[in-house]
This record gives sequence, C-alpha cells and structure tokens, in this order.
Amino acid sequence: MIELSIIIVNFNVKEYLRNTLLSLYETDKRINIEVIVVDNASTDQSADMVRKEFPDVILIENKINIGFAKGNNIALKKCSGKYILLINPDTIVRKDTLSKMIDFFKITPDCGAAGCKVLNPDKSLQLACRRGFPTPFTAFSKLTGLSILFPNSRLFGRYNLTYLDPEKINVVDAISGSFMMIRRNVYEQVGILDEDFFLYGEDIDWCYRIKQKEWKIYYYPETEIIHFKGKSSGKCPVNAEKEFYRSMVLFVEKHYNNKIYLLWMLKFSIKLIKTLSFVKNAVKKYIIKGIRFITNYIPFLKKAGGILLINSDEKEINIYNSLNKTNNIISIPRNNLNNDGINNENIIRKIIREKRINEIQFTPANLRYDDMVKIMDICDGLPINYNIMPSKSNNN
Repeated sequence: MIELSIIIVNFNVKEYLRNTLLSLYETDKRINIEVIVVDNASTDQSADMVRKEFPDVILIENKINIGFAKGNNIALKKCSGKYILLINPDTIVRKDTLSKMIDFFKITPDCGAAGCKVLNPDKSLQLACRRGFPTPFTAFSKLTGLSILFPNSRLFGRYNLTYLDPEKINVVDAISGSFMMIRRNVYEQVGILDEDFFLYGEDIDWCYRIKQKEWKIYYYPETEIIHFKGKSSGKCPVNAEKEFYRSMVLFVEKHYNNKIYLLWMLKFSIKLIKTLSFVKNAVKKYIIKGIRFITNYIPFLKKAGGILLINSDEKEINIYNSLNKTNNIISIPRNNLNNDGINNENIIRKIIREKRINEIQFTPANLRYDDMVKIMDICDGLPINYNIMPSKSNNN
C-alpha cells in the first residue's frame, strides 16, 4: 500500500527538480512512496531528465503550461497514497522530513493538513509558510508597514503570523503550497484545487475549504525543507506579480462575497497595495540602475563572484565569467570538500570572507544534495545567494 503520494508540478527548472527528487529518494526508506511529476510543457528537457534518471517516477507531460492548480489536480486524481504531499520542484527535503510529518499526522487526529518549517538557503524563515486569512485590518497592517514595525504584535502581525514562535507547533489559518501535506480522506471531502487560480492563491483557498470542514491546519517546525524561492514561479510566462494580486481578488470574491462591506474593504486594500507595490518596484528599478552605474566606475564596489563547487576546468570558468561579467570565481573540487573542506567550517568561511563571495553555485551532478545542505549549514548567517547551475554534461 502506498503511504505517501508526492506531487510535483514542474516548469523549466530541471536542475532544481533533479535535486528535489534526489532528496526525496534519500528519505526514510520505511515509507512507501509514489512520486508524480507533472511537467507543464517545459522546454529545458526536464521530462527527458526525469524519464532517464528517475524511472520510478510517474511522469505526466502536458503539451501546454496549464498552471499550478490544474497540474496538481491531474496528479491528485491519479495518486493512491494515504497521505498526499504537494511540494515545489525547487526544494530540498531533509532525510527525516517525510517520516516526521507522517508521524505527526498519526498522533494528531484533528490535523487535516500540515506544513513544516520552510527555510531560504541562507537558513532564514520563509514567512509565507504560515499565514492568516485576509481581512481588511490584515491588509491595512501589511499596507502601512505596521506588520513589519510590530512583527510580534497579535494585532498587527496577522499577515504572516509573525507573533508566533517559529520553533513551536501551532494551529494556523494557512500553509504554503511549496510544502503542503494532507490526509487522503480530507482531500476526498474538500475536493481538488480551484483551477481558477493559475499560480498563486490555490493553497490558501484549499486551507480555507479544509477549515470549513472543521479540520485544523498545523505549522509543524520539528523538521524543515530548503526552498529556492522564486526559481519555479520566475520561469512562468505570466506576470507573477499581476497573477498574485489577481488571485487575492479571486479569493476575496469567492469567500467574502456575502459580506459586502468586508468584500469592498478587502478589494480596496488589495488595489491600494498593488498600486504602491508598482511604485516601489519602479523606484527600486532606478535605484538598482544607479548603483550599477556607480559600481562600473568604482572597482572596489563591484559585486563579488561565486564559488563553483565542482571540478571545473578553465573553459567552464571562462564561460561562467563571460555570463556574469566577473573574474572573481573560486573553484573548489569535490574531492577537496570530501577530504577536508566540507568538514572544516573555517575553510569555507575564510574563502567567503577573503574573496568577498556573495554567491555560491552548485552543480548537483558532481555534488550530492546532502553536501549542498551541509555547506548551507556551514554558511548559516552569511549573506550568500545560492543557485543550482547546469552540470557540464547537460550543456552539451
């Protein structure tokens, strides 16, 4: 019997998807899992990679990008697990994550759905992994910045529930679709995801419907995943920001339509937030252009390069330099990591400090995912951006 069905909707993030699948298949072997990948017409050979490297995966190939909700629904109708996990293709799962989540469901009978702690690669918490349902005051707090000024306030911190201890289990309104586990019988009660949502909003809508059936939604921080946020949605052909606000309006119209005053207030707040966000992004764009202009004439302000954690030859480094317009590239062979580097925190941190590194590039074909996680642990607290680059064999 399948205990856990894992559903991944992918669009043009082949290298990240590979890493997610590697981490999933290295989890607790006592759990009988099935993995379903729904590929939304990727053009980066994602489907070929899955077919060749992960023959046990159930691969569904769509001819067009049908969106996140529809993609998940195709797999939901085919899966057979007692529990179901929706997870993004740009994540890394800890070895104990799946078993701990299932154990939590077993000892928590009122839990309809749950999400674990979701971290950025720099180990900071992704606030969206636990959220409150939208209300006029929640939108007002977010709009005015009160939620940022007073994150520990129960009054102002409702948007991302920042007043809750991130290390404690809590009942919440909603969890993130980047990692959402649900009981099969709960799914059978609430039905599939609402396909009117294309990229955002379907997760909070599902949580709302689950709570309407009198099940509880839990944030469970006893285990965690790493999420390279934006790598998947950033490839989407639609305007992600516009889609985000469209989904907010859709949610409000769907669930608050019988409360005219509340509906009007929320829609007004959403439009105001959208307008201010547009202004903020425009200002940010010109500030970034100004900074880039200045750094072109002040060499010591130029952005540092990255560490290529692969057995890179000179040709690969030159290609990377030409793409990123930097000569500050440090290559660490994998055997060096195994021999002393990865087990010596000081070596990695010394390189980052002396070479002014602010980006680390991983190549999973030459570096195991657990090595990647270990390096992220070593760099905890450092201002580092992480990316997964195609391996040499995949560029031929």
